[in-house]
Amino acid sequence: MEQDKSHQTTTTLDPRPEPANQEVIPNRRTMQNSFSESGDSSPIFYTYLWLRGDGTPYYVGKGSNGRAYEKHEHNGMQPPAAERVIIQGFELEEDAFFAEKFLISFYGRKDLGTGCLRNLTDGGEGTSGVIRSSETLARMSAVRRGKTRSPEARAKTSASLLVTFSLPEVRAKLIGRKASPETRAKIGAALLGNQYALGYKHTPETRAKLSVAQPKTWLGRKHIPETRAKMRAVALGRALSPKTRAKIGAAHRGKTNSLETRAKISASNVGKIMSPEARAKISAARLGTVLSPLSLRRRREKMKNKKSEYVALYKATVSQEQVCQM
Repeated sequence: MEQDKSHQTTTTLDPRPEPANQEVIPNRRTMQNSFSESGDSSPIFYTYLWLRGDGTPYYVGKGSNGRAYEKHEHNGMQPPAAERVIIQGFELEEDAFFAEKFLISFYGRKDLGTGCLRNLTDGGEGTSGVIRSSETLARMSAVRRGKTRSPEARAKTSASLLVTFSLPEVRAKLIGRKASPETRAKIGAALLGNQYALGYKHTPETRAKLSVAQPKTWLGRKHIPETRAKMRAVALGRALSPKTRAKIGAAHRGKTNSLETRAKISASNVGKIMSPEARAKISAARLGTVLSPLSLRRRREKMKNKKSEYVALYKATVSQEQVCQM
């Protein structure tokens, strides 16, 4: 006798045991709507694994809401079916970041030859450990070239950085922080011979902004003796090439300092006594120097003016002495 099966239902159970004290989020829709229905605005932080058909993981990530079931635009990674997504929730975001880094380290990365994951970073906050090919860097540069951020976006970034760097814990990390010799050597090697700004010239508007901003930045600031000693040691013995010296000479040729600048220079040199070594160096540098006609004319005018001052001073002194004798 045939039985009526219209009232019967079939239930499929997940053979994996449900972890204790862990919310099971079956799909993206329930994850995105769970808080709107409950009225809770707090985010869920979790670490997720994407599994292959054979059960081995191929991607580890950290997310919230529906992140585990969405395509990743930054690397083009596609999520698997929902039954091949493993999620472990955390109350604190830093715990989820720590778990992500641990899982990536445990399973290893394919690009480094250490494991089975397709992750390109070591996990955690930021993209530490990422290795980009020269083709990828070229594409990123081509996409960003010529683009300018809107004033609103720049204002938001500036406000965010001001808040971040005003935090006591951030300032405590930055104060006294020094790069290791190995890091400094890497930075120096990477910058050696770079020609990123070769031939680039600031626009008049940019130069005007820099001119206004720099005095405010450096006003009243003085290098400490240790810094000055380091700068002197670096510059000592460094000889400029003839081409560079010619450019500097051409840039300064024909320029005269204003009366205010000359007064400041004179005031700063008052009371300073040059050492015998410095005087000997200046004398040796000027030896054999041929002055230009303009420099000769200026020197003659200066000597003529000084002579006039001496004559006027002599006449005034003689007249005073004659008055005293009368």
